[in-house]
Amino acid sequence: MNRVQPDTTTTIPIIKAIYTAIITQEGTAAPTVLELQNTLGGPITWERLFAGIYQGTLPEGVPDPTKTTYNISQGVSGNVAYAYTYIGPPNSILIETQFGGAGSDDALLNNTLEIKIYN
Repeated sequence: MNRVQPDTTTTIPIIKAIYTAIITQEGTAAPTVLELQNTLGGPITWERLFAGIYQGTLPEGVPDPTKTTYNISQGVSGNVAYAYTYIGPPNSILIETQFGGAGSDDALLNNTLEIKIYN
């Protein structure tokens, strides 16, 4: 009987750091977070840039975007929240919230934000 040899050339990605938080934003204030897990090396500093655009500065900058995933849960009121990396200084992630196609505050209410950095 022939046995199939396992593929030893494939590397399974391992999570190097993870950030999980519940994020809320009200009025013209910066988002607030309840951190559930943070192995990034420090807290993320949040600020409101414009209506519906919020910047989170990571303690060690944005890691390699090819080895990082960002996920945010969608709002319950029909608002849509997006998370994406901001390339270049100041090495942050941006969250954009929209209602009816326009930037909108008050759209983050206990949304889950997760960032995973792989080796």
